[in-house]
Amino acid sequence: MRSKKVTVFLIVSLVFQLAIFLVLEHFTEQFLNPLFRLNKAYTLNVDLSTAQNITLSFNNRYLAYIAEGTLHVIDLTKNDLVITSKEKPEAHSILAYKWLPDRNSLLYIARTNSTQDSPIGLYSLDFDPLSSNSEQLEPRLERSINFPISNITDIQMSTYTNNLFVLYKDESSKSKLLTIDIMKNINRLDDPAELILAMAVSNKFGTLFLESQKGREKKIFAVQGRQKKIITANPKEILLGCQDEFIYIGKVENNYLQEIYLYTQNPSTIEFTKVLWQGSVLFTEPKVFISKDQKIFFMEKERMLIVFPNGSEKSKIIKSWPVLSPAGKMYLEIFTDDKEYYWRKV
Repeated sequence: MRSKKVTVFLIVSLVFQLAIFLVLEHFTEQFLNPLFRLNKAYTLNVDLSTAQNITLSFNNRYLAYIAEGTLHVIDLTKNDLVITSKEKPEAHSILAYKWLPDRNSLLYIARTNSTQDSPIGLYSLDFDPLSSNSEQLEPRLERSINFPISNITDIQMSTYTNNLFVLYKDESSKSKLLTIDIMKNINRLDDPAELILAMAVSNKFGTLFLESQKGREKKIFAVQGRQKKIITANPKEILLGCQDEFIYIGKVENNYLQEIYLYTQNPSTIEFTKVLWQGSVLFTEPKVFISKDQKIFFMEKERMLIVFPNGSEKSKIIKSWPVLSPAGKMYLEIFTDDKEYYWRKV
């Protein structure tokens, strides 16, 4: 009886100590990172009323966005505009940009002037090592792109293979897909009769995943080099995205997302793992984001649905469009009218 009481006491003590540790860890993190405190109002010195495609760098230090064809980057730790492509004559109009997943660097594609037939270049900007002098941040021309790009609908990067994948529309509004090996060549990947609907890239294996339609046939498949492997040919299924070795495919009927399927990739195979989630969510024009910790975010109007790796879900009402942290633990809520932003916990 005595040993049982001692055991219970030890368990209760351990649980209590763990709770205290978690609370102290939370407050210590908030104290050591005063610029990332939750639910605290931070003032912006920059007008974001016309900003589009707002994203955070991998460690949340930099906020990038496009406004009136110009790329802007803010250092949130200094509340200062670090760079704007308007100051760089070689980049008149930004078509797209992408943060690298593992460091404070980004790639962007830009025209040298406003005409459709003007030269297009792929540029890189490296914010590491951190510099207080924005004049030292000079874009580096990585490649010239000699393809008739009207606009870019998606851009993905694999640091594993050093490949950049660009989904774009040509002058006839036809969807095309480019692969750019930063060290070598630029190639077309799509079939001329194929319509690319969505793409995702595994940063772990460098595999490209595509959702495409050719005539009445719709499929999702993986591309490694010149090899293609069909994952599903169900017309109701869509590619949601991927994170490392996990691929997420959704089933949509009558504009409602009903199921999420999880597939797992290893070096030689891609296998169905499980039905991750079942439900019914309006799915017309949502923004889908998959964080590094395998959370899936669906954002549409004033609602954000979060599906966790164990299949549970959480729904949040949002007053402004959230800017999600790549790590998936928090997000930015920006109020452009008041020039304020808040860090919120997921």
